[in-house]
Amino acid sequence: MLVDHMLCAIDGARTTELAQLGSDVSRAYGNGHISEDDYQRLWEAIQERRTETPPRLSTTSKSAPRSPQRGTKSKLALGWPRRRPRRSPDREASRERARMLGGSSAMPPDVRCKYTEFERAALFIIAREVKHHGFCDLSVGQIAAEAGVCVRTVQNAEAEAVRQGDLAREVRERKGQKNDTNILRITSAEWLAWLTHGSIGCKVCTPTKSIERKKKAFEGRTGSGYRPYRRFGSEKGGAKVAAGPK
Repeated sequence: MLVDHMLCAIDGARTTELAQLGSDVSRAYGNGHISEDDYQRLWEAIQERRTETPPRLSTTSKSAPRSPQRGTKSKLALGWPRRRPRRSPDREASRERARMLGGSSAMPPDVRCKYTEFERAALFIIAREVKHHGFCDLSVGQIAAEAGVCVRTVQNAEAEAVRQGDLAREVRERKGQKNDTNILRITSAEWLAWLTHGSIGCKVCTPTKSIERKKKAFEGRTGSGYRPYRRFGSEKGGAKVAAGPK
């Protein structure tokens, strides 16, 4: 109902009213009232109305009928095919990649519990860029492609991370042209320490492997001077004993 009402409003709106309608569509999409497909459909209808040329008035005949402009429906309303949004060629592989990245240990437990699994997958890509370069300047589409999620999930993850105080977002606006990608930096001290030093846990000691490596190194050496565990140059009885025969 809301999408049909907006389409009718776009079809009957003047050119000067399209900017306000575009703001209403973006606000409805940001609040979750319309889906991504409906958002794309409405924006294409607005762009089509902007490119329409107004009917030229005839100066020779005053009684010539004027073509109706405000009551004409757009091509989308008449059933014309619309441009399909970009989707992953293998959605199952993207879903598995998102679950794998979302379950990784890229953030401490106190930070992980604030986000969903797919949001953690998007934040994993951001954390990887911050760890290697100090900041993340990837576009929303590139983050979504690498994480295996949609663009809207990346936007939600960034907005929630900024609201929680875990990320800082720098918007790079450029007048007269398309804005540059945002700069994202991690502001959470716990998250930064986690990326720098890794998770805190017990160190796994495997002395058996070290002994086996030493045995293999001295394999085949025999004699009275064979000392696999004696340091080279150690003294015994006032004379140095070699670790093995020369």
